[in-house]
Amino acid sequence: MSNLTFFRMVVIAIMAIVPATFYGQTVIIKDDTAPENATRADFNNYVYVSGDVGIGLLYGDNNSRNANFNGHLGLGYQFDNILGFKFNIGYGSLGGDFNGGYKIDKMDFIEANINLTVNLTDIILGYNANRKFSVNPHIGYGHLQYRTSLKDANGIIYKAGYNDDDMLNVKGTGLSHRKTVSTIPMGLTVTWQVFPRWSFNLDYTANYVCDDFFDGLKSGNTKDWFTNLSIGANYKLKANWFQRNRLFCNYWYMSLDGGATMLQADNLLKIETLEDVKANINLGIGYHFHNFYKVYAKIGIGGFSGYKENVFNIDQSNYIAANINLSADIINMIFGYVDTRVVGLSPHIGVGALLFATKVMMEDGSIIEQNLDSGAAITIPMGVEFSYNMNKHWDFFIDYTANYCHTDTIECLPMNDNKDWYSTVNAGFRYKFNNSCVRQNKVRNRRPIIVECECNDNSDTLIIERIIEKIPVIEKDTVVNTVIREKSLPSHQNYTDISYPKGKSERIDSQSNRNALKKATLDLDNGYTVQSVLVEAYSSPEGPKSINDKLSNERAQIAADFVRSELSKKTSLDSIKFTVVSNGADWEGLLDAVESSSIQDKDKIANELKNATEENREQVLGNLTVKYPRIVDLYSQLRRAGVTIVTVKE
Repeated sequence: MSNLTFFRMVVIAIMAIVPATFYGQTVIIKDDTAPENATRADFNNYVYVSGDVGIGLLYGDNNSRNANFNGHLGLGYQFDNILGFKFNIGYGSLGGDFNGGYKIDKMDFIEANINLTVNLTDIILGYNANRKFSVNPHIGYGHLQYRTSLKDANGIIYKAGYNDDDMLNVKGTGLSHRKTVSTIPMGLTVTWQVFPRWSFNLDYTANYVCDDFFDGLKSGNTKDWFTNLSIGANYKLKANWFQRNRLFCNYWYMSLDGGATMLQADNLLKIETLEDVKANINLGIGYHFHNFYKVYAKIGIGGFSGYKENVFNIDQSNYIAANINLSADIINMIFGYVDTRVVGLSPHIGVGALLFATKVMMEDGSIIEQNLDSGAAITIPMGVEFSYNMNKHWDFFIDYTANYCHTDTIECLPMNDNKDWYSTVNAGFRYKFNNSCVRQNKVRNRRPIIVECECNDNSDTLIIERIIEKIPVIEKDTVVNTVIREKSLPSHQNYTDISYPKGKSERIDSQSNRNALKKATLDLDNGYTVQSVLVEAYSSPEGPKSINDKLSNERAQIAADFVRSELSKKTSLDSIKFTVVSNGADWEGLLDAVESSSIQDKDKIANELKNATEENREQVLGNLTVKYPRIVDLYSQLRRAGVTIVTVKE
């Protein structure tokens, strides 16, 4: 297979992975009494620990393999039913024999890696809360420290990575002078869910080692591998680690950026004029999910410049690069999402491919060159992005990325098997499609409420009041079906929230609000008709009571108009009973938000709010926000109008 064909396959794979990974993002909640009908919105993210033991086999210059044991401890985070992270540390040993009488006498390694995991079963078959088995491919980046003792046919021992002064020992820079090397683990895990917190797994991982000395013998540019076959277990520690009282923004985006490229290889970059700085340009597509994660793919073109004094000068160079990256905004991750925050700081890491052509002029005037079909390498881009949110659709960003290249020939000259690097400093713009942000709270008792009643023509209001009095705290933008058992008319009660920004009451005709209402009226597509609508509006408790009451009243009317407008697109409004209520500041909602949050001393805060009187609670809240400023982050979820839609099927 040519390098050009390899590069094309990588590009096709990258472009295919991104949309496939996020298949089925639009989800609804169904009846909790039927777990088999659960959807992705029912999934609770969680942190877990893991452990495994297994056997490892060496694939290098050896012609026979000896199975040796290894083991790992891991810490992972599953943030939805498809994607997760896992960090592993492990210890193991390998063995084997070589042609010519060589044999591995001793060999062991310490490894650490971080992996992106994907639930392939859920991507293909959809989410099923009762599914016991799943198949999960994973890929990552790691660090390995090893030592190898190789014995030849005469009994002479050659060492690498040992802490001694033997002339036949090649010391490294790791622990006790172990040799260090990067790895790319790639594998497949089959998971068996045994208990709610416990699962067992069988894993196969192939580890690409960015070194040809791992087995103790060099054989050119053929890199070594080792594989693991392990059995292990996972234990869930905590659910909803990052989701409590957070605003989650999901959207696709495209980006365009460009800037300067600098080659850190065996050359010394010279920047005397602008001609010495080579430019690059990149086109990207990505998906932002939850409130701080992004996954994106980029493809771009550029060139390299550089020279090594008295050795060579890069005369011409160009490249094509493609990669897929995972990014996390550490500001939102650490401090939580704030509506008014416009800056972000996002480290990122990925894997990709580089196709390059270089022409080098040597000091003696000779030319060395390679074309695109002969110059290719796997890359690991690592960097950080600073972003500025300009408005709903546009971001401006500045990015620095260092690209580790698994080759030593970008400048045509291999030098002691040292891998080449190149870095980019770019600026660009990002356009966000259908930015949909929803607030998700901790859910308490989302079991449907079943009301037994004898219904007559005047019982509509009674039914609604009985249900509303018992309705639990409900997750925002979530449909909860409440079954009302009647003599002959099956009914559903569907609840959702319409959200508002701070201090505003105008109609928010956003995709988020339209989606929320669409989910609440999903019954209309199944033969149901709308019987009644209840709109209850709230404001956040900061500010004077008079302003909060005014905002709440305006939001109630605006929300009712919005619901009427959207419902009129699907059904007649003549027979629908509308009830509109203004509730003022949502103190009860604030109390629940505090109790569901991860704010320090949240129990103490909740007790002070509970003990406050109606006359002094504004002052109590003011004092608390000075001491605990993160309380302000909870206000945005209280600026809402709750919409309850009762549907019947005649």
